[in-house]
Amino acid sequence: MSQRSEIKLLDPQSQTLWRPVAGSRPLRVVGRRRRDLIFIDTKAVLAFEAANRLTFVHCTSGRFDIDASLRELEAVLEPILLRTHRNWLVHSIHVRELRRSSEECVLFVAESGARGIEVPVAVAYQRAVREALLTGTIGLRPRAQRSVADWDDDGLAPTRDALPQDEGGSSNAAVATA
Repeated sequence: MSQRSEIKLLDPQSQTLWRPVAGSRPLRVVGRRRRDLIFIDTKAVLAFEAANRLTFVHCTSGRFDIDASLRELEAVLEPILLRTHRNWLVHSIHVRELRRSSEECVLFVAESGARGIEVPVAVAYQRAVREALLTGTIGLRPRAQRSVADWDDDGLAPTRDALPQDEGGSSNAAVATA
């Protein structure tokens, strides 16, 4: 005898459906291309974008319409998604670069060896995005507590003035993380 999985409405107003599997988060995202349904493993999702009252899923095989809002996606897929902008959620495992200039901050998101997309990072999210991406990494010296404005132009290294000074007035590069 087969059991039917319970269908849950994520948002009664939008009527978005989620069919849970054994109490876990969804394994796939369903996108739409014209009349076709495209099934995308959540691990293959690069990002979600909200634009012109629509929501899109970006993956290596293209960009597809979906019927869930970013808020609904964030609630269900929260551990793997990173909010970078009010219109963007990014799958953090696919972030390849954090690019920062004096005008903007963007993430380059792609699967290994594939074409990717550039995703904007709003000023309000820059610190949280950077910290989330650096979690569980090695290769960059820890930085002292300082504002985003204290970063060098490349956005990764602190300015000499931002490093804590020891009693002799010299910089101490080995400081605790925030």
